[in-house]
Amino acid sequence: MAKRTKYNIFGTEQGVFQPQALNKDGGLKYTGKHTPMFRSSYEKQCFYILERNPNVLWWKSESTAIPYHNGLDSARHNYFVDLTFGAYDKEGKIQTYLVEIKPESQAVPPVKTPRKQKKTLEIEVKRWIINRSKWNAASAYAKMHGYKFYIWTEQRMFEWVPTDN
Repeated sequence: MAKRTKYNIFGTEQGVFQPQALNKDGGLKYTGKHTPMFRSSYEKQCFYILERNPNVLWWKSESTAIPYHNGLDSARHNYFVDLTFGAYDKEGKIQTYLVEIKPESQAVPPVKTPRKQKKTLEIEVKRWIINRSKWNAASAYAKMHGYKFYIWTEQRMFEWVPTDN
């Protein structure tokens, strides 16, 4: 259940999510160390679906830290993946998934248009460089650990597992 919903300066819904779903052992499906915060309506929707999907065994929010370099500076950064969860895959095997949740517009390279201001395009390009660096690091991390990495958008959510097992 979500509570204390607020909106940031960009009008994006944010709030605290109170996990309630139980796993087969009677414990919470949510196994993160902190109460999950949704930073968009997409994240909130994903939390609800993970809670309700019988194929999901456990889930965490922003609990997996992956080191990366973004190419814009020489510093090492940590990327906290939006979701980490365990679920049955399409073959019925337990699989760990790492998921980043983004609007479709941020999951594709920025496009220069005649009406787009130069400053806006610069911001979008920097965000794209940083996101691609994060996602490349997450993809390598997932491969090294035998996990699957996905980027979920409003157009490409929940392609990871069947709805009934």
